[in-house]
Amino acid sequence: MSDRAMDSTLMRPPPGVTAGVIREVRWRYGVPSGQAVVAWLCHSHGCARLDAHSGITQALNGLPAATPLHFRFALAPGQRRAVQVSDLQLIVNYR
Repeated sequence: MSDRAMDSTLMRPPPGVTAGVIREVRWRYGVPSGQAVVAWLCHSHGCARLDAHSGITQALNGLPAATPLHFRFALAPGQRRAVQVSDLQLIVNYR
């Protein structure tokens, strides 16, 4: 939909992750060449804007490691056609 953001499904940590806090999150997603989206990495209390298709953020530092996360995507300003986002990946480093 061109008029609102769309969320990915929740990405939950493996069942053995019950304690600890997030240190950093590495992310990656793909869009077709020449197309753009605005992206965020979200948890239940807010979102951190992602400035590239891949990278590392410490914006979620201190959240419980068992926190489910999801991506949120919106069309880039001026974009009117749907964009297919694929290859979603998160790697959460925690202590």
